[in-house]
Amino acid sequence: MPAALSLCQHFSHLSYFPHALEILLHHVLDDEVDNVSRDSKIDDPSQKHDPLLPSVISFLQTSLPARVYLDIVVQCTRKTELRSWRTLFNYLPPPRDLFEQALRLDSLKTAVGYLLVLQAFEDDDGHEAPIEDYVVRLLVLASQKGEWELCAELARFLIALDGSGEMLRRAIDRTGLRNGGLPGAGLNGSGTSMKGLGLAITPSWSSLSAASSISPRQSISRQGSNTSRTPDRMDSVDEVS
Repeated sequence: MPAALSLCQHFSHLSYFPHALEILLHHVLDDEVDNVSRDSKIDDPSQKHDPLLPSVISFLQTSLPARVYLDIVVQCTRKTELRSWRTLFNYLPPPRDLFEQALRLDSLKTAVGYLLVLQAFEDDDGHEAPIEDYVVRLLVLASQKGEWELCAELARFLIALDGSGEMLRRAIDRTGLRNGGLPGAGLNGSGTSMKGLGLAITPSWSSLSAASSISPRQSISRQGSNTSRTPDRMDSVDEVS
């Protein structure tokens, strides 16, 4: 570990260094998933592997600023198969804790990245309300900062969760963007566009595509999943990171 920390300090000034560490985490995670699968078929405990993944996670957490560490974790997560998430989060705090930490650090784009993970790890029953709460909090913070592209991503995320648009309507009401946040909202009963969102307060929901760069997937069981589907990429979030 000391040698790795020294090497990290030597190259930390390079702009692409965080991406290199993301690739490191990705490869170690893939190996860990394969090793766990092989170990499940071995009866002799002495023949089972010693996991490297927790050491790599500890190294990243120790050597990097918290903002960079949280972003590397979420970027690695979104580029791996859904079945690998359970293995990764066996050695990490709950996704909710990482989301909250990103908010405390004012890393809104990173927090948005954790929405897919939060949605996947929620129980099937009643998962919509907590996810909606997370999105509302992000909408409030993003609108206060004038990050309207991020608001649009969050709006499309809610549309993907609920094609009827009801979740988005509730979220707009809860954030106060319908009236207080919009000059002239509601005049003559007409819909007023939210700055930068490209959405109307009284929109035709069918005109909005459910496809989004942060489109949610079916949640996975807390007992684990063997699905090989890969979660949707959040390319537009990366572009503004």
